[in-house]
Amino acid sequence: MRWEIKDGLFEKKHLQVNKFCSSLKGDLLPFSKYSFYIRGSMIEDDNPHVNADIDLYIIHKSGISKEDIEKLLNEISKYNRPVDLHIFQAKDFEEELPNRLLLNTRSLHLTGPKVNFEAVKFNQEMINQHWLLYKPDFAPDIMYSSVKSRVCALKNLTRCFGLISLIENRSFTRDIPDCLGIAKSLNKGIYEKLAENWSIVDFKRPMYLKAIKDFVIGYENEYFRKTIA
Repeated sequence: MRWEIKDGLFEKKHLQVNKFCSSLKGDLLPFSKYSFYIRGSMIEDDNPHVNADIDLYIIHKSGISKEDIEKLLNEISKYNRPVDLHIFQAKDFEEELPNRLLLNTRSLHLTGPKVNFEAVKFNQEMINQHWLLYKPDFAPDIMYSSVKSRVCALKNLTRCFGLISLIENRSFTRDIPDCLGIAKSLNKGIYEKLAENWSIVDFKRPMYLKAIKDFVIGYENEYFRKTIA
């Protein structure tokens, strides 16, 4: 899915409560002094991958206790899925844009007080923060590590192509299939290397990332050269 931009702002995608979210919402009611938002494939995909995680944001006013976190994790352990907890105060999103973009446009409020997340502008600061988020220079030339680390590194490199699309065409996406399509349109050889690495990401085989990394870093350096000039 690609973001729509209207009047210089990223528009919100309206998401529907599905069966999983209805169940999860009930589990979160005892913690309703906190604001809970969910995002990711558990709300966007009709049939999430068996290993898809529960991507849950907790927004608090003055802290969250260790006991509440442990009770919460115990409560949702019944789903037998990995859990990613992102714990913030609302004020944290005043300057931090990547998470605010996700919460403002592609998340679903589950329970607790609603938070008014300011819309994110399409501008150079938004682009710069996403380059910092994806960190293409952080990827190793050759990677042999845990599956989770491999997936994270490959996602970040692949999502750089969605950022390139935003810079070139005002069309932004984080979705891996869309980003692979963009890579294919830009450079077939790089796309083939990306596709090959995705085909082995779950296996204990080295991933060769140098050519992909060099291509992305080359584009990033040229982007910053032009913006500074």
